[in-house]
Amino acid sequence: VINNNEPKRITTFRTIPFIQKSLIIHWSIPFHLVFIELYNKIYYLAVIQNIYNRSTIINKMINSLDRCQHINELFNETFIKMHILRRIKYYHLPCQRYSSNLSCFYDDIYMCLCYDYKQQRLANCFE
Repeated sequence: VINNNEPKRITTFRTIPFIQKSLIIHWSIPFHLVFIELYNKIYYLAVIQNIYNRSTIINKMINSLDRCQHINELFNETFIKMHILRRIKYYHLPCQRYSSNLSCFYDDIYMCLCYDYKQQRLANCFE
């Protein structure tokens, strides 16, 4: 959230040819998070910028630890079938269980970020 405004989701589409290994995006709109979505709904958390820096240049190599896992990969089938209101209160557990190996995960409604707060790993989820 920038300047106490409502959060915004802005999307840009780019195609990366198979022979190309990098991508340059020039972005003039303030942001805090960058996710990369591949064609088959695989998400990667590319950038977390707690304080927006207008003139920053970000170089990021995406690796497997940046991948956001779907809850199907983190919870059992019984848990996944629970109503979202019963389920979401346990969303901090994967952050604690997988500690530094999990930066984000998602379900059909929410994207969740794992973060450290007072010696705990918690989940911050948003639509």
